[in-house]
Amino acid sequence: MQQTTGCLLAVLVVTSIVVAEKTAPPVKKPASKPASRPYEGPSLITGVTFPRKPGTRLPAAIILSPVSDRSRVFVTQWRTSLLKRDICVFPASAPEGGWQARHASPLLKNFDDFVSAGNKGGAWAAATTVDGSRVVLVACAEAGPVVMKLADEHAQRIAGVVMISVVPWVRDGENIVLWQPSEKAWKTPVWLAAGTVGKDAGAILLWRRIAANAPKGASLTIDPRIGAEAGKVEPDPAIEKWLAALAAGRRPEVGPDAQVIAETKRYEAAVGRLLDAMKKTPPADKGTRFSKGDGPMRISVTAPADWRRVQRGERKYEAVQMPYEQIYLTPKPGSLLFARANAARWSGSADGLLDNYETRMRRAGFLPVRFKRWKTRGFAMQISSVLWPSQGKWHRWLMLMGAGPGARNAPAAPLVTVMDASDRPDAAGMAAAIKRILESTRAQWVARPPGAAKAPGKR
Repeated sequence: MQQTTGCLLAVLVVTSIVVAEKTAPPVKKPASKPASRPYEGPSLITGVTFPRKPGTRLPAAIILSPVSDRSRVFVTQWRTSLLKRDICVFPASAPEGGWQARHASPLLKNFDDFVSAGNKGGAWAAATTVDGSRVVLVACAEAGPVVMKLADEHAQRIAGVVMISVVPWVRDGENIVLWQPSEKAWKTPVWLAAGTVGKDAGAILLWRRIAANAPKGASLTIDPRIGAEAGKVEPDPAIEKWLAALAAGRRPEVGPDAQVIAETKRYEAAVGRLLDAMKKTPPADKGTRFSKGDGPMRISVTAPADWRRVQRGERKYEAVQMPYEQIYLTPKPGSLLFARANAARWSGSADGLLDNYETRMRRAGFLPVRFKRWKTRGFAMQISSVLWPSQGKWHRWLMLMGAGPGARNAPAAPLVTVMDASDRPDAAGMAAAIKRILESTRAQWVARPPGAAKAPGKR
């Protein structure tokens, strides 16, 4: 047998829970019960299975048994996969009441005690030893809090984490909050696989919110299994290569994102038509001019002929979350073709404004896929698609964007998005609309909202 000298793989395997599906889930929600006492029960590790050939410093996997009728099948499937990589498998039974974050440290201690006794006392073959210095956690949903706590508090021991249908909520005092990995935890490779049907879709949205804040160099694979639902999720086959790298002590590459691949293929032809339309289609005829200035920004824009403003589609200006004064335009209410003209509070470049808008979408859990960016007449232009789940369904747009620069002494810049949610986007209609709207948009920063009283002591 070829000797493996890298890291220990302790793979924690967990099962699924329910996700509240909302377009923008709250950062906090009330805890369902008070914090639990420290675990004082029996050892969570129940045994070990070795690869066929003995070896020294073999990597290991801990499989956390799900509390469900799928427990045996789940453990068997993972054991088979891991043994192929010459990884020792340590099953762990769920404690009474199910997995909780408080089981993290006891689990690691039980594992260390088991490995130490086996290595020193000859509990297994004399030619076999297990490397207990590094741990990979592989988890399904209900044990998610266990592996996330281990990743945060024992990062020096964690070589990698695999999670199946895990919803990234963790306890913070009396609240349940979205997991924000510690600086050290971000250095750990993570593979998250979840279905796109039913409750799992909400888990993907939450993980995309987390990924939006990932530091440079972080290795987070989001593996959406298209058409699968919780309890029936099988990771992409590329995870075998990922596990092999960890077993050999190497840092694995980020795995494929099936939704990015699918959206790229879905819109490939439409993007080509849209680029051609941007070259050939003239601006739409002039329609009604609209203006708005409820907050510190003021915007005015000329709509394409026969387009109208729909105020209920406009988002309110918020200095941090939504620093845009916005006008919503569409040929008719309910149309799948629509536009948002924004006066953005922005003092940087046009490219920077598009980057900032894209980042805001990612932090909301949306999946933007960029196809093309270019410059024309002082504007930065971009074609993207956007995908996100809401109420059990996936929604998507093809989006044509245009932005202008801001100025330091007048932090206001135009930002226009023209979107089509139909199966075959209207390329000519999108091109004509953005040319009329972007060229006519005027964004202005005002010292105070129009009509507001002057600050005391000022004239």
